[in-house]
Amino acid sequence: MQLSVIIPVYNTQDYLSCCLDSVLEQRIKDMEIICVDDGSTDGSGKVLDQYAALDSRIKVIHQDNKGLVRARKSGIQIAKGEYSAYVDSDDWIEPDMYETLCSVAEQYHVDLVSCGYILEKGMRTEFCDGFPEGLYRDEELGILQEQVFFREDSGKPGIRPCLWNKLFRTSILKKVQMSIPDEVSNGEDRICTVAYMLEAESVYIMERAFYHYVFHQNSMSRREDAHYLDKLGRVYRSLRSLYQHPKFSERMRLQCELYIVSRMLEGLNAYMGFSVPDLMWLNPKWMESIPEKASIVLYGAGRLGKACYRQIVSDYKKGLRLLAWVDRNYMNLTGYPRDIDSPEFIRNAEYDFVLIALVERQHAQEAQKQLVKEYGVDEEKIIWVEQKDIFWEYAEVAGLLERKPEQWN
Repeated sequence: MQLSVIIPVYNTQDYLSCCLDSVLEQRIKDMEIICVDDGSTDGSGKVLDQYAALDSRIKVIHQDNKGLVRARKSGIQIAKGEYSAYVDSDDWIEPDMYETLCSVAEQYHVDLVSCGYILEKGMRTEFCDGFPEGLYRDEELGILQEQVFFREDSGKPGIRPCLWNKLFRTSILKKVQMSIPDEVSNGEDRICTVAYMLEAESVYIMERAFYHYVFHQNSMSRREDAHYLDKLGRVYRSLRSLYQHPKFSERMRLQCELYIVSRMLEGLNAYMGFSVPDLMWLNPKWMESIPEKASIVLYGAGRLGKACYRQIVSDYKKGLRLLAWVDRNYMNLTGYPRDIDSPEFIRNAEYDFVLIALVERQHAQEAQKQLVKEYGVDEEKIIWVEQKDIFWEYAEVAGLLERKPEQWN
């Protein structure tokens, strides 16, 4: 058999049919679909059984709730395909995803194929790995392994940690997945990806996006978690267990430790339920380029917009005036310290600058085009500052990173 697709399932009844249909519609036919019902209580198990009754390729495992790592283990243990892949049960995939990835794996005889993915979160944003598309073996693979966490010339992700945008060689994945501790429930994808990269002899990176990662407001991963740092400690201990691997270099250890610092800051800012989030995320130096007492229209009321708002209204030294706070979704936004207006406000307003408070460069560029075309904003009055995680500044000042921008043009 060519391919085993493993789908861990826990209480995703509302999205499960979309996921299963997208897998069943794959153009590759020589595959099995292993669905692991991890103690669902919402009827997901019944949906799986109904689909299995209609298609012999579907195998269903029902088990008590043991967590994602154990569910993945249950699936990979019985996988018969030469290659294996994971799909989250509330996402969906393009119909030619596995046909394409398997073809690449066989053409280049590689142990791992990694492709791009699309974040479905109101707006669509494409992500891919931080290295150019192509085949990586020998010395180039070594560079890929050493920068699996971050590209040192940019600070951007090296290999995306998610498992669902990848095609694995089953024989290697079984060994790696079974070594992940069951109790790890935060960062388990990262641990598996790093461990697998140490075992792989060849990798092919694709830029094209096949996988649709759907953001749901009720996602468990987005809720407050007072035990976040405890869980991060388990991730660190699991990664430390890889330090003795013959391919785990000192540069990888440094990257690992920077990764733990970044996740610690992320937890403090976003996940631990602090009354004032993002205290250590937005660097206040971004305001240095704005003249004193300038009138600002803040565009974007998401996480970054909230952080910018707090800094603007609390910085009495510059005396910036927040003229308005606007967002395209203004009608659905409540609970803010001031009213959120429609972007239409900009059309007749007198301001010095429009500050785009959007994290992703792609979204910011789209917003800039809209501001210029629809609202007549002068491009010279538009400000967008890329927010760089603070820990990178400390790492650079300490001389911890060997930067070679010319290496991956």
